[in-house]
Amino acid sequence: MNTSSTATIKRATRRPARHRKQGHSNCAELNASERQTPHTDRNELAKQHLTIVLDGITAGDYLTWVHDPEPHTLGRELRSVDLHADPLGDRIDVLFQWNTKPPAPPAAAASAGFYLTPEVVEIRTSRP
Repeated sequence: MNTSSTATIKRATRRPARHRKQGHSNCAELNASERQTPHTDRNELAKQHLTIVLDGITAGDYLTWVHDPEPHTLGRELRSVDLHADPLGDRIDVLFQWNTKPPAPPAAAASAGFYLTPEVVEIRTSRP
């Protein structure tokens, strides 16, 4: 084996950790208007039913190319998402179950991964 062609890796030394007197967090603080209070009874979830109306894209294409199947709120504020749509249709019926008070319909759709692109022409609400 030719020793001139092999590379060697030298370990770098790490600096010792510095301890802060004040705690710090990697998470941003929410102001009072942005905080949501969880339901005290976990068996009673807040339900929200939305119908997303599309124009210029089918429901199947929207769900494939635009919708986020694992939004950041899932498992936190958002407990579950149940959707029904005809792949060639222009409507998506969605039932959200929230651990907190449901946000306004446009904010709920966006936070659940149903992004409000120009093809989303209307969001309707109704009782589940």
